[in-house]
Amino acid sequence: MKTCNIHSEGRSGAALVTVMIVVMVMALAGASMMSMGSQQAFAVGKVMDGVRAQALAEAGANEAYAILREDFSKKDDPSAFPARQFEGGTYDATVISVGDQAATIISTGVYGRATAVVALDVQDFSEGGGDTNLPPTSPWAHSIFVNGNITHNGAGILIGSVRCNHTIKCNGAFIWGTDSHNCDVYAYTKFRANGVAVVKGTVYSPKIFVWGVDCIRNKVIGPIELVEFPTLDLTPYYQIAQDHGQVYSGRTYNGVENWGEIPGGVRWYNGNVRFNGCLAYSGAIIATGYVQFNGVVVHSRVDDLPAVISRDSYIKINGADIFHGLIYAAGDIRLNGADLLEGSFLCGGNARFNGAYGQIAYSYSVPGTGGGGGGGGGEPLVGVTCWHR
Repeated sequence: MKTCNIHSEGRSGAALVTVMIVVMVMALAGASMMSMGSQQAFAVGKVMDGVRAQALAEAGANEAYAILREDFSKKDDPSAFPARQFEGGTYDATVISVGDQAATIISTGVYGRATAVVALDVQDFSEGGGDTNLPPTSPWAHSIFVNGNITHNGAGILIGSVRCNHTIKCNGAFIWGTDSHNCDVYAYTKFRANGVAVVKGTVYSPKIFVWGVDCIRNKVIGPIELVEFPTLDLTPYYQIAQDHGQVYSGRTYNGVENWGEIPGGVRWYNGNVRFNGCLAYSGAIIATGYVQFNGVVVHSRVDDLPAVISRDSYIKINGADIFHGLIYAAGDIRLNGADLLEGSFLCGGNARFNGAYGQIAYSYSVPGTGGGGGGGGGEPLVGVTCWHR
């Protein structure tokens, strides 16, 4: 006798329908997750493009400002400020003359899908000339002052002067100084260059060696004075950070950080701090340990505050970065990548510059505690009176 299990077949069909429904739900969920992931990736990419566009706009403004500091009369010459390609994007600075002693710089940066614009007002404070630079025996008179050795690998433009309490060794092609701004170099032990050495100024050292193309304007061979590396009193900065709730333990940041202006101007870290990604901030970062930047950094100066300080350790900068003001480390400083600095480096250990770092332009950068000025007559004759963002 044959039998037919109708109930078993019904259950099998129901199970098949259930499986199909589950598969459809999972497919819809997967599609939704893929769509969300794509949107998040697009949003992150857009933010990254915006940060890079901002960095390019800052680069154009900084370059135009450096040109005007050399020769303020160029404010009336549009050809002195051409558009440039840099790090995968472009920047274009326009200078608008405002009378005889003032001008406005408007810089546009474009990267990928993003465009950023910054502007600053500059003024010529000179009264018919006169050199107000600090004496070369001051640690604050130089674009770069290093207590140990300097190793310079690659290409870069430097406006200002260099002092080293030990040996300077340069490899590759470099340009220190301009036709209108001498770059004087002081190497306490030895100056050695391998490659194309362009120094538009005077090199002072007991020993000077050049293997390659020697384009050093002047050489003075003989002993030079050893200059003491300054130790900063950071107590006022800690108090400012504490008063504004800006004292943190050491930490690592990953991704995009846009702080704006730090409350009180100072953020203090007890320990090490590392940034992996993009960072935009105004004010000062001070750490008792090391400071490391990996990525894009856009910094704006607040009054006479420094840009970044490592009290007891080193500073390492990797990527395309822009800083205004003082970069100070009790230990080593290492700069890798394309950077722009308008200020000065003070390094208590050894300094190493690798790659095409862009431009370092001297600006009087003795730190104060906010409120502007910093004191002293070494400030540039052409200065920034206002930033617009």
